Amino acid sequence: EKLRAGEKVYVACIGGSVTEGAGPANFKDGYAYQFNNKLKKEFTPDNGGNVIFDGAGLSGTPSTLGWIRYESDVVKTLGSTPDILVIEFAVNDGGECTNQRAFEALVRNALIANPNTAVIALYAAATYNNTQIQMKRVAAFYEIPQISIMDVYNLAKGKNLFKQTDFFTDSVHPTKDGHSLMADALINLFREVDAQPLSEM
Repeated sequence: EKLRAGEKVYVACIGGSVTEGAGPANFKDGYAYQFNNKLKKEFTPDNGGNVIFDGAGLSGTPSTLGWIRYESDVVKTLGSTPDILVIEFAVNDGGECTNQRAFEALVRNALIANPNTAVIALYAAATYNNTQIQMKRVAAFYEIPQISIMDVYNLAKGKNLFKQTDFFTDSVHPTKDGHSLMADALINLFREVDAQPLSEM
């Protein structure tokens, strides 16, 4: 509603190198930037003049550092708690020392700071798998939407819709088209939510 009404909306994507835009030659072809552009184009009245965006991706960081970075790299950078927060650490959390407690702390702290923040768990894909199984339990507990790019990739690859090299530049970083698929998955969530009747809290 705020997007469509032209009200100020704060959007942030926090994660590792995939969120930073690694893979394509231009980092702004990364999913976070493509998602921001698509969101503004489809859901705002003036191509996003009311959207304040923060791409808070940092290469090599797991949820542990994401939790620490949230206040400085998201809230202080935006000048506000976000209205929309995408969290992407599933490919960086393998062997993460807190066993997803840092991921939970990040989700929980964001919701405590602003219960109206729309938190979305995004599970990026990798040829070496990811930690979405552990993360799904946290996301389900807090009843936040989940998008598994890993599941989409495995399904599409199993149906021979594309090859590994169409999606990946290496073992984890998507091509420009791979990032587009991630952005489209996020936009599809917003379309589905937008089509739902309003519910009163």
